[in-house]
Amino acid sequence: VSSPQANCWLAKEEGRRYWDLVSAPGSSFRTEAIRLGEACPFRYGLYQMMRNRVLADELARHTAPAWADFAVCRHPANDTVVLLDQPASALRNAVRAFRFISTDGALHDWNAKRLVEVIGSTDEKLKDWKAWVVERYFGHLSEKLPNVNNGSVRAGNGDGQFIGDR
Repeated sequence: VSSPQANCWLAKEEGRRYWDLVSAPGSSFRTEAIRLGEACPFRYGLYQMMRNRVLADELARHTAPAWADFAVCRHPANDTVVLLDQPASALRNAVRAFRFISTDGALHDWNAKRLVEVIGSTDEKLKDWKAWVVERYFGHLSEKLPNVNNGSVRAGNGDGQFIGDR
């Protein structure tokens, strides 16, 4: 992809500005990694992920918060959901492919069971809700509760980052 803007149908025919935003200063994308590919990495399964990350970057650039996170949250037993029909950057795993073309921390991969357990442990009133959700959606799994340190709830998100560590 030597010239993404010139080779992108959405940019040429529909006037989409994604490539301008992807290559803007402060973007979470590594354009040099994108250019390594033979085809646009966003042509199939990574398109919506790119749109979400561009939105997060633009929110951080044009609003008061200094940052905006983007996360995928998935069932811990569902590895199929991240498989791409067509490889992007020679990778079939969507999370790995997206991370290859983006900066560190551009995408968080959260475990849905861990997230429910953490939210449910923040308030005694959520105890029944947590038990119902865990049994209904994760009852067959044997994972333990996430780390809870010194009273502050921390849910590991699968990529070394923790919810609330900002």
